[in-house]
Amino acid sequence: MRETLRALGVDYEHNRYDRDQYIDINWRNIKKDFLKYFQKNFKGSTNTYGINYDYRSIMHFTEDEYGISGRQVIIAKNNFMQSFMGKSEYLTFNDARLINERYCKFPQIHHLHPPCQNFGYLDPRVYTRCKCPPFVNGIDCTGLITNNHFCTVHNRLFATREKSIAFPRVGGRCTFYISTSFGKKIGIRIAYHNIPPGVPICKENQFTEIRYKRDLSVSGVLFCLGHSPRIIVSESNQMVIQTHFPAVQLNLILEFWRISH
Repeated sequence: MRETLRALGVDYEHNRYDRDQYIDINWRNIKKDFLKYFQKNFKGSTNTYGINYDYRSIMHFTEDEYGISGRQVIIAKNNFMQSFMGKSEYLTFNDARLINERYCKFPQIHHLHPPCQNFGYLDPRVYTRCKCPPFVNGIDCTGLITNNHFCTVHNRLFATREKSIAFPRVGGRCTFYISTSFGKKIGIRIAYHNIPPGVPICKENQFTEIRYKRDLSVSGVLFCLGHSPRIIVSESNQMVIQTHFPAVQLNLILEFWRISH
């Protein structure tokens, strides 16, 4: 898939002009014949279409790709994302969005549909609806996901100054929204409860994803069954948690609170 996108003119994510805000490159550890795959683009030489850097883009290398004797080449400035770079098996939402912006955007038809919300983009096949990030739905991406019966149905939480705790059931594909007062941030501590035997520790399609960036379309942190409890602070007053598991009896232990500064 990655080389198909290269053939379509999409460059590697780690070569973006703004990569220095997100990663460091250890040049000494790169095999000599592959240095060319790590050359940073100049601003203006490629178009990012306003899409933010995504560590989990299918166009991102792993931390040791083309490294001498498996040495570390790419160091993420976000420690949460170090082990997940280059591991995606599928296009992320923003990978698909980038291709759409490059090849499928037709200004003459945009007046046929109200603007897409929540980082969605116009469906290139059906101009009367939007393609939405996985945490919203509807023709203009303003609808919230309704959980199925394998999940806790109540999926909207509000963080206050006092710590709250919830034990949401997350067997299946579940979505939970946490918000707080405008201008504030959210802190969470997340862990698993009653992990059933035989469930893989960490797989691309079995995990909890925490979207905590200001831009919620950017792929989130993956929290796997083998991980220790984790504390994450949002960049805005919104956070989205989505789980991807088979229909098993599994719960999260979720503490959340408002942060004023």
